[in-house]
Amino acid sequence: MKPVYYIIILLTLISYKFADMKILTPDLLTRNEVQTNILTGQMDYPYQYRVLKPAIGYTLQKFISIFIPNRFRAHLYAFEIITLIAFFFFFFCFYRFLKIFFSDTTCIIGLILLQLVIPLSITSVWQEGDFYNFVFFTIAFLLMFRSKDYYIPLVFAVGMLNREQIVFLMVFYIAYLISQNKLNTKKSYFVILLSTAACAFVYFGLRWKFGFKYTEVNYNSSRNIENIWHIIQLLAAEILIFAILSIKAFRTSGKFFQLGLISLGLYFILFFFYGYMGELAKFLPAYLILIPMSLQVLTGEFIEPGKPAIKEK
Repeated sequence: MKPVYYIIILLTLISYKFADMKILTPDLLTRNEVQTNILTGQMDYPYQYRVLKPAIGYTLQKFISIFIPNRFRAHLYAFEIITLIAFFFFFFCFYRFLKIFFSDTTCIIGLILLQLVIPLSITSVWQEGDFYNFVFFTIAFLLMFRSKDYYIPLVFAVGMLNREQIVFLMVFYIAYLISQNKLNTKKSYFVILLSTAACAFVYFGLRWKFGFKYTEVNYNSSRNIENIWHIIQLLAAEILIFAILSIKAFRTSGKFFQLGLISLGLYFILFFFYGYMGELAKFLPAYLILIPMSLQVLTGEFIEPGKPAIKEK
């Protein structure tokens, strides 16, 4: 194997074990209750509509329970397997994305930077879905840059079963189309229309099944204001340096990353109103923009899709 794959396996195992200690094992009773409430339609918004993880977990759990009757143990083993696989794709897909632009050495640095933000991103015992969400965003980015746009509506459909946050992928996709001068094409219109239809189908399908539930927008913004000092510290630790490096790299970055960095302003605003900013795992998709731009400053390689990484003189 190439050295980078050993790094991917190492980071997978480290992140998996950290998640196992902080998410999976501390409170199996709560995890089982949340899973049951979601699948039976008794959960509050927005967790009620995040059915992908509990459904996959329940399916694997039923198989494991044939050999291990204890439902808590079956739940734990099922989600340990899923989490291990998810983290492998978490790092592998990100590596394949970075590889479009950079050398393997720079990709390894990028992988390590991504792993560094994981510990402070874990804040609850039911949070793996945020890491799945990053995988869906990364797969969509790979499809974009490999001109396999027709598969993107499928990413939207499956991603909506996990997190409604996937809809912001549309902003990144339009930024990509603009950067490649492909926005005004039949293919682009078709993919955008089909992606929108996929999101709408899943959105209303889940509400037809479980009913309409919602949370007031000012609930999350109030929580953010009440915990502003804690949030500022988290932002400084997790995002500040990446933001500074990305701004420094703005002038020499490709148009997609320039538009992507600008769009993160909108992402940040929506995050303030629709999410609790103390849970920065929801901000993970932003690193698909921040880390590649930061790597340009840190390594001297600049982003040029489709060509070997080139050192700045």
